[in-house]
Amino acid sequence: MDADGQRSLEMVLGSQDAAEAEGLCRDLALHDWLLTTVNAALDAAHTAPPGAVPRAARLRPVVEHLSRLWKPGARVAPAMLTAWEQLERRPGFTRQWQSSIAAARDLLAVATFELLHSPRPAGAHVRNSGA
Repeated sequence: MDADGQRSLEMVLGSQDAAEAEGLCRDLALHDWLLTTVNAALDAAHTAPPGAVPRAARLRPVVEHLSRLWKPGARVAPAMLTAWEQLERRPGFTRQWQSSIAAARDLLAVATFELLHSPRPAGAHVRNSGA
């Protein structure tokens, strides 16, 4: 990762490895996007001004939709998996992902607790769906 936060990967390949390397790069780009997107949602939830979109609304898509998409190397040729292994050692992509998802779930739990225990205006009722 360079000073601007740009991630890059340098590989030395033979001509027969180009297609496999492209698959690795696509997989790496997807996982980089997932990690960046989740961290942006966490930052937005932490820094939201009062009266803005509630934390729960910001974090729900992370937990419901993005959390299950982390599958590094699932579509990478076996010859390229050593590159993923290097990324798992340093910078530890999966450790970063697990930490970010845990933080999102924790913030969502706190936000839910706050909503359940916030004072309601007089006459306000909680709807029960009957389910």
